[in-house]
Amino acid sequence: MSKIVYRAVCWDCNEFDIGKTKRPLHERKTEHFKALINGYHMSALADHVKSTGHSLKWDHFEILARG
Repeated sequence: MSKIVYRAVCWDCNEFDIGKTKRPLHERKTEHFKALINGYHMSALADHVKSTGHSLKWDHFEILARG
């Protein structure tokens, strides 16, 4: 699935991030995960998890729109 707008929600506080990608969603999710593991500041999701110790709903990214 590519060219989408998605929402990712935190398990612990229900904060969420809305993003968009032209690539398949699984590739973008992998980028968020790698940013978390490697400490890159290229992902608001990874930054939230790192700074709070919370968990993301990695398998529950909601697709808001397709283009």
